[in-house]
Amino acid sequence: MDLLIKTAQSNISDPQSAGRDVAEKALAKLAGKPPTFALIFSSAGYDQKKLFEGIGEVLNNVPMSGCTGEGIITSQGSDEGSAIVSLMLFSGKDLSIHNFLATGLEKHSYQSAQEIVKKINKIKRKSNSTIFLLADSMTVNTTEVFRAFEEDLSEPTLILGGTAGDMMQFNETYQFHDGKVYQDALSVVFMTGDYGFDFFVSHGCEEIGLIQTVTKSNANSIVEIDGKPAWDSFRDYLPGNPSDFKAEDAFHLCLGELHHLESPCGEQLIIRMPVGLVKNTGAVKFSVEIPEGTEIRFTRRDPQIIAEKVICGFKALIERNEGKKPIAVFQYDCAGRGRAIYDRCLNEAIFEPLKKLLGPETPWIGFHTYGEIAPLCGKVFFHNFTAVIGIMFEEVSR
Repeated sequence: MDLLIKTAQSNISDPQSAGRDVAEKALAKLAGKPPTFALIFSSAGYDQKKLFEGIGEVLNNVPMSGCTGEGIITSQGSDEGSAIVSLMLFSGKDLSIHNFLATGLEKHSYQSAQEIVKKINKIKRKSNSTIFLLADSMTVNTTEVFRAFEEDLSEPTLILGGTAGDMMQFNETYQFHDGKVYQDALSVVFMTGDYGFDFFVSHGCEEIGLIQTVTKSNANSIVEIDGKPAWDSFRDYLPGNPSDFKAEDAFHLCLGELHHLESPCGEQLIIRMPVGLVKNTGAVKFSVEIPEGTEIRFTRRDPQIIAEKVICGFKALIERNEGKKPIAVFQYDCAGRGRAIYDRCLNEAIFEPLKKLLGPETPWIGFHTYGEIAPLCGKVFFHNFTAVIGIMFEEVSR
């Protein structure tokens, strides 16, 4: 197979130096083969423009996509420091990669995604195709983005991804495209080639309370739950009767949406994390629409369940693809499943067991998101407090 994938990371604090460093390391691993594409995730602590000035000094006009994350995931595990950048370089003719970017998500999420879908439809496909969606978590309406892909994409395609993070500030996130830095944007990677790809979705939330119903909503905000202001319903489960939503509250309390899909999907809840309050209304804002009539349950996270389920899911993924050679791992893992809950034990609890199942040589890239994107039973959903892990294999899945 004419495909080579290599990764590198850098923790240099100076952004331009870090950009040069990570690009030089990854390029050296290609051993003279020309790079065709770069996937890049970085912490929001960098000056992103200077970071890409450094990367551009090495990679010149190589197409690039990516975004900032609350933390970065590599073959070394999770790093939620303020200075970490990871880069995956691709080379070879057996994988065709096309990248796109659309801005204006806050006002026109559907139209922005639709522009990209039209471009994807013009590309000649090979035996397998995959789409990665990387969006500004502060402005995207993922329901509208998914609607554009569902309505207009000419062929069924696996869609995975996540929304960008910013070190738990919930303020500004950044998206990358061809060496430039954007906000309020959707960065999309479309891969097609002779490869296999498989994935799994896993959360570790425990249900609390009874089933309730969203009785009033407005776009991607819940206004009332069982006829009661949504924020009042949240405060019933939060200590101290808080007057405002804080990031640490979202680490422990979220909604589980009952999806009622006809096919058995393993996960019966789709986890939803609030991203803020709508001022002076008592409404709670999300990155996805949760329409009136939706049945929900409040949930809390359980560190032991999180670890057990993601390790079991990864093991099952490898076992059902026995005999196929893994060539890259892509991971989109919620920011609320990292240091916020495991402190300094995250790598020991989760990533070291995962690496033992696969081996240390497989290139691995990902980031801690403010929301994960993956299908259940063929329908794409926006998830929270969830891990989405995909593996690319040399062998084509049959």
